[in-house]
Amino acid sequence: MKHVLLPHDTIRVHGATLRRIQRVSDGTKGGYVEAEENLSQEGHCWLHRHAQAFGQARVTEDAQVHGQVCEQAAVSDRAIVQGQVYGRARVTDDARVEGKVHGDAIVRGHARVLGEACGHALAEGRTVVQGRTCGDAPTVRHGAAPEGATDAAGG
Repeated sequence: MKHVLLPHDTIRVHGATLRRIQRVSDGTKGGYVEAEENLSQEGHCWLHRHAQAFGQARVTEDAQVHGQVCEQAAVSDRAIVQGQVYGRARVTDDARVEGKVHGDAIVRGHARVLGEACGHALAEGRTVVQGRTCGDAPTVRHGAAPEGATDAAGG
């Protein structure tokens, strides 16, 4: 067992009771989960001091969360979340989120979201999303025009 839930160290968020986690190996206190299933016992994933995971959200593998992951969102691989991930959004690989990712958005590769990715947006490669990309937005890839886009010369 990698971590345990502390039964008397709780907070309430959106009507849910979250319990603080504590790493078994060294006693380090982490963030808060609603249920054991929110944070995997496998890998090196972790919710840092004030981070939260609740609803059906899952944090797995080596993902690190400093922000909030909730609803049915998933953060995996070596992704780092300092902002919010919710809805059915997915953040994987070495992606970083400092803003918001929600809806059915996917952030993967080495992409960074500083702003907002929502709807069915897909940010991948080395893309940096600073503003907002939402809805059925075209795929955003580093070094390439979005799918379906043409260059200024009409190409």
